[in-house]
Amino acid sequence: MLKHNRRDNFRQGGGGKILVCYHKKDKLFKNDVLVPIHCGRALACETSKDGKMSQEDYQWMLDNMIGDDTGDNISKLNRDVNEMTAIYWAWKNYDKLGNPDYIGLCHYRRFFDFSDILKIHSFRLLNLIGLNNKCLNKIFSKYETVFREGTDVFKQPHSFDGYQKIVNLSAKYHPILYKQYQKFQKEKIYYFNNMFIMKKEDFFEYCEEIFPLMFDFLAKPQEEVNAMFLDWVKENWTEETYLTIKKETENNNNIYPRITGFMMEYISSFYFSHLKEKYKENALGCPVINPQNRFKFLSQKLFSIRNSSDKIHKKIYILGFKLEFKRK
Repeated sequence: MLKHNRRDNFRQGGGGKILVCYHKKDKLFKNDVLVPIHCGRALACETSKDGKMSQEDYQWMLDNMIGDDTGDNISKLNRDVNEMTAIYWAWKNYDKLGNPDYIGLCHYRRFFDFSDILKIHSFRLLNLIGLNNKCLNKIFSKYETVFREGTDVFKQPHSFDGYQKIVNLSAKYHPILYKQYQKFQKEKIYYFNNMFIMKKEDFFEYCEEIFPLMFDFLAKPQEEVNAMFLDWVKENWTEETYLTIKKETENNNNIYPRITGFMMEYISSFYFSHLKEKYKENALGCPVINPQNRFKFLSQKLFSIRNSSDKIHKKIYILGFKLEFKRK
């Protein structure tokens, strides 16, 4: 009975929504599950690292997706904190998403790929990788949470050791995150990119855990934070890396670009590690694809199916593959 209820969560009641983060015009990914969100909309007409957005592109963003600048929001912090503005907006404006039972986040250049888990045969990219209601029903009939598969980064020094001196993640005030930070120091398994699909209650706990740390970090004197970070880089990384980061810092008003956003990726990774420990075999570390490389991706899938004994699926997929690229 429990599995049946979980399966229905993407189909009935609050359902599930996955935010797709954009900061500029690109291919639009939008369906019954995917919700494109313009990150940093409050700053969209100002010059960024990508230059200045044209009025035409800005209008396209307005016409095709929600923004992170309505209600209670931190949209103006986007250049410093990256996709955290979308996560904060979802937390504080949850009802505007329809109060979903599950909430997720991915990026317009990074999507979860459930194809090998679900054994899907389809020529439409979003269907092939399992990003629709039907496929996610199947995923959540078995799993309680999804995040990007972990990466072993054992051989490198880690920036969070430098951040820790500044942010003061403590066992007393942050027991969940601190425990996973200690685990990370031993295992060095890192979950990149703030990508996840969580139950509503886990998402709210996640936000309540991480955002106080982010705001405390932002409240510290920036020059002091940057000096401490550079000292750590100089001590732990190569001279070439140190000089590169130092130059980037000097070119950004003596603040290392997006330092807060990078720190928050580590803190999010610690929470995902907590979910993995909490749900054990019902927590899924999922591979990620870049849809801009879809030709290579679909070619690989085509090859695997052409070597399959399933003749019906083979014919459907080969035809679908051709149709996919005739439309381009």
